[in-house]
Amino acid sequence: MVSLVLPKRRLVRIYAVTNAAWKQKVTIKPQHWNPIKWTGSGEQNHLIGHGAILTYGPNYLPQGFKVDVEIEHSSDGRTWKKNSLIVACGGRNCRSMYVYSEDAGDKDYNDAIVVFRW
Repeated sequence: MVSLVLPKRRLVRIYAVTNAAWKQKVTIKPQHWNPIKWTGSGEQNHLIGHGAILTYGPNYLPQGFKVDVEIEHSSDGRTWKKNSLIVACGGRNCRSMYVYSEDAGDKDYNDAIVVFRW
């Protein structure tokens, strides 16, 4: 799991894609919101979920709005294992964040990718 701090008072668009035969499960836990969960598999940046959150709330961190991201994989759909994760900032002035994940040993870090844009 990784924790991200998003800017306050923004509409943040989120989507997740896969490049894997194994099922990928993405769980996004925004501060003070119910978790968002998407599951799927497929190649060539197959979209498994999209949505948006408003980063408003009563108890911000001083730096911004906290979101936890967890990505897991399963070969059988029953037993889930955590993926290795890398976080990157993108765009001019970091107007997006990416969570790249790796489910096995090929180290391509594209098995599931979660994108946050504002």
